Amino acid sequence: MDYKRIYNEFIADRRAREAALIVSGEYAERHHVVPRALGGTDDADNMITLSYSDHYMAHLLLAKAHGFWHAVLLMSHTSTKLDAYRARRWGGVARYKGMLPQTRTKMSAAQTGRTRSAETRAKMSEALRNRSPETRAKMSEAQRARFRSPEARAKLSEASRSRGISPEARAAMVVGRRGYAHSAETRAKISEALRNRGISPEARAKLSEAASGRVVSAEARAKMSAAQTGRTRSAETRAKMSEALRNRVISPETRAKLAEARRTYWARRRADA
Repeated sequence: MDYKRIYNEFIADRRAREAALIVSGEYAERHHVVPRALGGTDDADNMITLSYSDHYMAHLLLAKAHGFWHAVLLMSHTSTKLDAYRARRWGGVARYKGMLPQTRTKMSAAQTGRTRSAETRAKMSEALRNRSPETRAKMSEAQRARFRSPEARAKLSEASRSRGISPEARAAMVVGRRGYAHSAETRAKISEALRNRGISPEARAKLSEAASGRVVSAEARAKMSAAQTGRTRSAETRAKMSEALRNRVISPETRAKLAEARRTYWARRRADA
C-alpha cells in the first residue's frame, strides 16, 4: 500500500478543513507536514492544525511510510508496535477523539499538590542520574524537535511565574547544588549551546525590560558577594574571559545603559551607607 500517497491526500483534505477547525475552538494540535527528521521546518507552510485523532492518524501514516514509530507510541501511551496496532485496531483512534483533553485535565488535577516521600524522590533522582548517553541523546533530540504553540508557551511562562517555591524548598535546592561539579564534557556542551543560542530582538527586549529597575535586596547582595568570595577560576577560564572581553563590540546604546546602571548602583550604595 502506498502510505506516502495516502498521507499526502490525508493532509490535503485536512488542510481544506483547517480554518473551520480553528474557528470552532475545539481542542487541536500543530503538526509538521514534513517531519523534522526528514528536513521539515517550523515554517507556516509546513505546519497544519489537526484534531487529536487526525494528528494521531497522521503520525500513524508517517510510521507506515517511513518507520517513525516513536511519536505514535508516545501518543498511544504504549511501548511496542503491537500495542500501537491494537490501539488502532480496537478503537484506539476513536477513543482519543474528544477524550484526550479531559483525560489530560484529570491527570493534571491528580498531580496537583501531590507530595512524594523522601525515599521516592531519592529513587527518582537516582534513576535520572543513571540514564544512558543514548537515552539522554534521544531525549535531547526529542525536545529540540518539539513544537509548542504561542498559547502553550504563554501558559508555561505564566505557570512558571506563578509557581510558588517555599523557603524550605529553595534552601534544599541550594544545599543540593553545593559541591556539584559538571564534567569537562558537560561544560563544553553547555558552552557550545550558549554560543549557538540565538536570542531574537523581541526576546532581548523582554529580558532587558524585566531587568530594568530591578532592585536586589541587601540580603541578596550579601549572599551573592559571599558566593563569589574565594572563588577561583582556572588559568584557561581566565584567558577565555579576557579574550571574550577584548573581542566584545559594545554599541553606543549599550555603553549608555552600562553608564546609567553604574550611576544607579553607586547611588544606591551611597544611600545604603
